[in-house]
Amino acid sequence: MNVFRGLIWCLLLAAVGAVAWEVLSNDMGFVLIRWHGKIIETTVAYGLIFWLLISVGLWSLWFLLRLPFNAWHALAKKQARLRLINGFQALHEGRYARAENLFLKAANEPETKTIALVAAQDATMRLEEPQRAQEHMLALQKHNPNAASEMSAALAWQNGNAEQALALLTPLHEAKKLSPQGQFLHLQALEKNHRAADALPLLNALRKEQSLAAQVLVDLEIRLHAGALDQSQDADACLQQWQNLPDRLKQNTTLLKAFAARADALGLEARAVQVLSDHLNLQWTPELLESLAAISSHIDDQRIGLCEAWLPQHADDAALHAALGKLHGSAKNYLKAETLLTRAISLRPCGECWEMLGHVYAAQQKSEQASTAYANALRLQREQTPLQLGGQSLREQIASQAVADIRNEHGYPILPQ
Repeated sequence: MNVFRGLIWCLLLAAVGAVAWEVLSNDMGFVLIRWHGKIIETTVAYGLIFWLLISVGLWSLWFLLRLPFNAWHALAKKQARLRLINGFQALHEGRYARAENLFLKAANEPETKTIALVAAQDATMRLEEPQRAQEHMLALQKHNPNAASEMSAALAWQNGNAEQALALLTPLHEAKKLSPQGQFLHLQALEKNHRAADALPLLNALRKEQSLAAQVLVDLEIRLHAGALDQSQDADACLQQWQNLPDRLKQNTTLLKAFAARADALGLEARAVQVLSDHLNLQWTPELLESLAAISSHIDDQRIGLCEAWLPQHADDAALHAALGKLHGSAKNYLKAETLLTRAISLRPCGECWEMLGHVYAAQQKSEQASTAYANALRLQREQTPLQLGGQSLREQIASQAVADIRNEHGYPILPQ
């Protein structure tokens, strides 16, 4: 690259020389210089050459005069960098007092002053010297106000004061003077202050800076979208937030649950059921069945029909039996609810199913079975063996433990694994 640049300069000088010769060859011009009674006569070409030589001589003289000062300044820079390196090493080794001293010496150089004052403040905080830390912060405020604001915001965030951190970072964000770390802190402060929707646009800047791992960015994006859905103020805002989601995120289980819960709270029960059922028809996700069953009852509620239609295809799915049992219990179909919940417990015992079964027994005035069911819910939480239910006939016990008949595409039975 240096050879190419030198060649370009040579060609440029040759072109200038050719143009100058073309202009001056016919008439070399005349230059007369009179100074203190002395007269100098020459041509324009020689005049330009003399002027160039005098300029080079003056520049060389200035360079020689500045040489000691430049050498001293270079040595000061080198010493400041060395002190900064040694300071970070001392900080890493736990010698905080020595680190602070080295950082303060490195702060005498303007190029290293910002990072040196930040590190000195960190060292004094580890020494639990708040007064000296405040002095370093004031010095940083005078030298680099933006860095001081970011550092103050980080300290406020560490102390749990997200509102103060947001107040310090917002002006810097509006002026586009935030570092990648400051942008991430600003995003976290917005999320903490229940402004997830405002934090979402900041993800693009973090992606461009590549300041976070890919998986961390994915998890953060899902969490912010879920927070934005949960913080929707009305039904229109909730629907708009859902429609603005990228298609790749509309299949995410966490976001589906968040939308269903918020839509249910805002009176969009039918829309929540539609979104969940459409996803379950395309991709069977048993953990969504709990959210489906938790939606409030509404006009033209078709959840029982949907679950019963899925039952032949997923005969051994405990979550489906539990959801259908809860729906029948809400509809006061206690016999069906009891059968389905008992079946769900036989497939996969869980405390919530036992608790729902206790509610069903209590609604039927079966006090003994209800007490046993509630006790089993507690026993499962304590990782204890559940008690045997009383009052069940032999047929009910067989039905609760029966395995569904599963057949392949040719109609032949498949033995359970």
